[in-house]
Amino acid sequence: MTRTNRPPALISALILALTAAAATSAAFARATKYPEKPITFVVPFAAGSATDQLARALGNSITEQTKQAVVVDNKAGDPNKLSFGSGSSSSRVAGEMFKQMSHTEILHVPYKSNPNAITDLLGGQIDMMITDTEQDVALSP
Repeated sequence: MTRTNRPPALISALILALTAAAATSAAFARATKYPEKPITFVVPFAAGSATDQLARALGNSITEQTKQAVVVDNKAGDPNKLSFGSGSSSSRVAGEMFKQMSHTEILHVPYKSNPNAITDLLGGQIDMMITDTEQDVALSP
């Protein structure tokens, strides 16, 4: 078993957020009227995730210090592309086949299971998914 020296994603996100906070604080110190509009944090994960909670806490801190509104905008995946979710190997293969046969640029968003992907599909976090027949039957009214 080999170990990598990469920090976990949450630590990387925290380092990025703290760097952004330091840069934002420095910008506020130099410019008294900047920004005139609310600050928007784009979080590439679903609402309620650890990264979302960190962004909201950081936003609250910035708002308290600067009296400037901070908006957290959750956009899972890449907003410039179509995205498809899969929580099983058959769903992934079907999505990749669709991508290849339609010559469409589609971003794959992996999930631990199809029900999790269906939840995000219904919530608008992903654009599409191809499910197994058993999943479709279970969700039918």
